[in-house]
Amino acid sequence: MTGRLYTAYQVAELLGSPPQTVVEWMKKGVLSFQRMDDQSIRVSEKHLVEFLRRQGIDIGALMTQTAAREKEASRPSHDSPPPARPGHSSAPGIPGAAEAVPAELPAAQVFDAILRKALVSRATELVLQPSAASLTLHLRIDAAMHAKNSFAQRLPHALVAELPRYLIEQARLDAAAPAVQTGRFVRSLDGQDVALELTAIPAPAGCTLICRLPAPTSAAAALADLLAAEELATLRRLSHCGGGLILIAGTLRGGRDTLLAALAGDVPLEGALAFALGGPINGYIPCPAGAMAADLGEADIAVVAELTDAATAKSAFDLARGGALVLAGIAADTPAAAADILTETVGAGWATASTLKAVVAVRSARRLCPHCRRRVEHMPAELPVVLAELGSEAYVPVGCAQCANTGYAGRILLTDVTEISGQSAAALRQGSSPISQEHPPFIRAAIRRAAAGDTSVAELARVLGFPR
Repeated sequence: MTGRLYTAYQVAELLGSPPQTVVEWMKKGVLSFQRMDDQSIRVSEKHLVEFLRRQGIDIGALMTQTAAREKEASRPSHDSPPPARPGHSSAPGIPGAAEAVPAELPAAQVFDAILRKALVSRATELVLQPSAASLTLHLRIDAAMHAKNSFAQRLPHALVAELPRYLIEQARLDAAAPAVQTGRFVRSLDGQDVALELTAIPAPAGCTLICRLPAPTSAAAALADLLAAEELATLRRLSHCGGGLILIAGTLRGGRDTLLAALAGDVPLEGALAFALGGPINGYIPCPAGAMAADLGEADIAVVAELTDAATAKSAFDLARGGALVLAGIAADTPAAAADILTETVGAGWATASTLKAVVAVRSARRLCPHCRRRVEHMPAELPVVLAELGSEAYVPVGCAQCANTGYAGRILLTDVTEISGQSAAALRQGSSPISQEHPPFIRAAIRRAAAGDTSVAELARVLGFPR
């Protein structure tokens, strides 16, 4: 290696790092370089060796690997690229005489790759945990954490600190704060804006970062895959016929957005003018979350991600009263609570009774893996009291290669549907609360799904809070 000069691309190839990372090291002064007469960038052997020593890299082993690669490359091959001309990089995107340094940090590119993987895997969280010399990655998929061990092995040393720092800056957090912090930011990925929530938890080696991902909406799960047959039939009858307001009650991460997107994707759109407020949905025209009824013109269908304030609720109500089908999310635990919130905003009375079609409370639960679930006989004392009708037979998780030994694979939705008709509509017309909760919510759905082997009694107790 005596006396050699290396291009940024050659250094990247030598170290197994992206060329953009090498360029960033140069910009930050981590790796010294020199400009040639033609203004191209080169790294001298001396500066490269100094860099390797600072990074704790075994130079002898690296030289052996390099010699082996050069020997292999010297063999004739019809596929070999032509040698690079002096002063020119042999790879596109490396700064030369007339090329600009990439404006985006390597940390941003690495995070985009992680985010893309997480979204494809349908993960709900990604967790970055720092140590003295590395950074480990875990993805939460179907409520179970999965370690991505190869991530730490491939991550360039310089990015161990740079990647967390980049995310903290994006979320506008204070890296030196001694308390837990949460912030939000939006990342544009493959032409789509992805809204993310980042929590930083102080730790001895640096902040542990938990990045929460949005529920998938552009490729919503099929409604039939999420619901039991009886619940599916009820929701299709309500959403496929006429206008009106259907409230989807629940939490952002508790299945509300999943049901909202799946129900919107199940509604026939042929010839309909459909709008989506607050999040993208295939086949729907995107609109700002705060769009008013007057802004949507002659809409036939509108999906509102969440009724966040009185103005949004009034706009959704007016749109539904005008004849459009409006599917709207609302932060409430039960159908009764959701209906009360709406009536506090728009009032009770004849107009509300004739506009509100139904309130649907929803919870998300893990689906038992169909490859390894096992039927067992429960003793009556082992069941939650509210599930006594289930009988003695139920299913339990086991674990296999298909479900990463968790016993669960995928999600199901539990719903509690209250239609506004008959007595509930009469109560609304008289100004009273339209829904009286005679039994704990989700009981019927829970019994059906447990009996069918869709989920376990233990999972139902976890999600719904039944006493054991």
